[in-house]
Amino acid sequence: MQKSGVPAPVLNEGIRRTHGKRRALNANIKAAEILSEAMKTSLGPKGLDKMLVSGAGVVYITSDGARILEKMDISNPIARMLVEVAKTQDEITGDGTTTVVVLAGELLKEARDLIDKRIHPSIVVKGYEIAAKEALRILKELAIKVNPQDKDVVKKIAKVALSSKLLAEHIDLMTDMATEAMLRILDKKTSKYDEILDDIKIQKKHGNSLTDSMLVDGLVIDKVDKEVVLHTKMPRRVHNAKIALIVNAIEIKKPEFSTKISIEKPNHIKTILKEEENLLKNKLDRLSELGVNVLICQRDISEKAVKMLADRNILAVKRVKFVEMDRLVKATGGNLVTDIEELGSKDLGYAGIVEERKFGKDKQALSKRDMLLFIENCKNPRALTILIRGGTETLVREAEIAINDALCVIREIMKEPYIIVGGGAVELEISRRLRSFAEEFKGKEQVSILSFSKALESITAALAENSGLNSIDVLTKLRAKHNEGEIWYGVDPIKGNIMDLYKKGIYEPISVKNQAIISASEVSQMILKIDDIIFLSQSGGKEKGQDKEEDSGEG
Repeated sequence: MQKSGVPAPVLNEGIRRTHGKRRALNANIKAAEILSEAMKTSLGPKGLDKMLVSGAGVVYITSDGARILEKMDISNPIARMLVEVAKTQDEITGDGTTTVVVLAGELLKEARDLIDKRIHPSIVVKGYEIAAKEALRILKELAIKVNPQDKDVVKKIAKVALSSKLLAEHIDLMTDMATEAMLRILDKKTSKYDEILDDIKIQKKHGNSLTDSMLVDGLVIDKVDKEVVLHTKMPRRVHNAKIALIVNAIEIKKPEFSTKISIEKPNHIKTILKEEENLLKNKLDRLSELGVNVLICQRDISEKAVKMLADRNILAVKRVKFVEMDRLVKATGGNLVTDIEELGSKDLGYAGIVEERKFGKDKQALSKRDMLLFIENCKNPRALTILIRGGTETLVREAEIAINDALCVIREIMKEPYIIVGGGAVELEISRRLRSFAEEFKGKEQVSILSFSKALESITAALAENSGLNSIDVLTKLRAKHNEGEIWYGVDPIKGNIMDLYKKGIYEPISVKNQAIISASEVSQMILKIDDIIFLSQSGGKEKGQDKEEDSGEG
């Protein structure tokens, strides 16, 4: 402080700061509340869709929380924190992104009311920490153990995950494909559940109807604007395929060191070229000896080798990505071999059919991109493909997101075979038990625990509102039911009433709700601890790297 009573300047000129009388805290809560309110209308099966228009004019129509937040151009730092929390939720569980943002927004809104009543933010934060811990304990107590290989249970879980997507009328088809794919892979894997999704490829192909989507017992390869089968004389369909999976390029190898060849007679050139051709021929003869009729190479195949393969009636594909080669190993049962010389009969993969298929009706307008290579009818495949068709690009994109979410929630139930009931039933029951816990709690954090309880009810209220119901009436009826011991009563958005959702089979993995409570609680506590916002000037100070350079000099 200067003698005149005016504070001495600390920050560089041009740096903005928001502080004093809870201005920073109110601004942060307001930003979170705006994002939460925007997302709330997309919650549940009857949630509304958002139209997102990019600067280039590309239109996205979706109700998927992760997709909405991914495409929104958000500049506010607090809102960006909520987006990061939602991304984490999506990466860990694949579902619940809208729930975590809505819950975080409601927790902060409730906190603001407490702070306005002169309750210190640190007390609110401590109360939220206690409430979250108790909520997770109650959630574990409510969980129901299931058999992760029970197809009926798995279908119900996938159906709930898909019910809030754009594809409600095709939900049965999407559910069946996701369930069948995961259960087939589960038969081969008993651990490492996080890797299961890598073995299920989702291949999009615009055109036809969504009902033409299918589950393929093997792999579908799309080269995108490049040829699939390399030569017109090669077969386009091979039955009982014996498949060689090769890493190295199939070509005449050049020496790794500089060489000079002295040629005394012109016919020596022909002799050298003929010898090179014989070397390549001998290599490809190995394929014929093993009965190989399909060759898939990770790298290039020379034009001369392509012609020789066509003469041998071998279907060949080149420049296939490593991730696809890895899936081919799992699908066909073959082994990835470095070079043809190392290939043995035990290394060959098998597929009932390998076929190049064209998509589209106008053959004149058909481009190479309209061709896919199907490697299917594999024996006990450990990698599968879900081929998604659709009349519009938007529909195909949404189908991909929906299928991925369904696969994720099924994976979660495999990792942790416990379910809870959806429709806002579990949030209301946790809220009810938290109120009882708060009444017995003797600390000053009691009011914060009650606020946490009230915030949980907002999920149930949002589901009711999005279903066209009066949220106050619905909450009143549900509270009465839960007090009577009917703990699985929740909102049925489809029929527009309340009912026992356990009997209806509205199941969700416990891990999705568990992560949503943890993430929403942690981010709200983090935001409540902020009382000062300083926007750093880009030119108002030295970068860390510059400081290190200057300090590293000897003096």
